[in-house]
Amino acid sequence: HISPHLPTSPQAAALAAALRSGCMCNLRSVSCLDNAIGDDGAAALAAALPSLPALQALDLRRNAVGDAGASALAAALPAARELRQLFLGGNAVADAGAAALAAALPRCSTSLKEIDLLGVCPAARRRGVGVGPAAEAALRAACNARRVRVYLRHVDVTRCSYEEPPPAVPRKAR
Repeated sequence: HISPHLPTSPQAAALAAALRSGCMCNLRSVSCLDNAIGDDGAAALAAALPSLPALQALDLRRNAVGDAGASALAAALPAARELRQLFLGGNAVADAGAAALAAALPRCSTSLKEIDLLGVCPAARRRGVGVGPAAEAALRAACNARRVRVYLRHVDVTRCSYEEPPPAVPRKAR
């Protein structure tokens, strides 16, 4: 597992170069959560995916990644044979990025089980950026066809109620 602090895309590019070197071929998880790598950093990390044959989780949540970064990752996904989870929530991915992910799914390994695009970064939300209904439907259809869980919208649980199920009644011995 590697979880660096990468405040800029040049530092993400340096990490990607190290990942491409082949010395981390057993790496299973990369988390760059809460950085500002942007599209360039995401594209650099996408270029490193073929060099990471054991990678199972890539977490790029809240990194100012937009459609270009998501599209670069989508293009590299078929090479990530063991990738199970791709986390892109809290970024600025919109229709083009979601459509690129949907188009890439048929070429991906059956190992991929989860794509998280949950939420949009606040700056993008103010600009009205987000995954629209048509791109959402296409991504959901592609994910359903491959049995991949996709998360696209926040669920407000503050108004939900939960009741404990009644205790199980022990069965009588026969």
